[in-house]
Amino acid sequence: MCLTIAARYENGVFLPLEHVVLPEHSYIRLVIPDAPAQKPRKQLKGILNGLGITVTEDDIRELRSEMWKNFPRDIS
Repeated sequence: MCLTIAARYENGVFLPLEHVVLPEHSYIRLVIPDAPAQKPRKQLKGILNGLGITVTEDDIRELRSEMWKNFPRDIS
């Protein structure tokens, strides 16, 4: 079995940040990665907001139409 459990280290003890279901006195192997966990990717809307670029619903509709225009509608 392989689980990933977020924990906080405090006073010499690792404290899980979520409920863990394991039999009492289970032995585990703790692996601590060198790199911190990746931050979630920002939404495109937020990224563009800082650049002064605006994307309207019409822009999106036009791009979708252009992107799908040569896509076959009937696969059978």
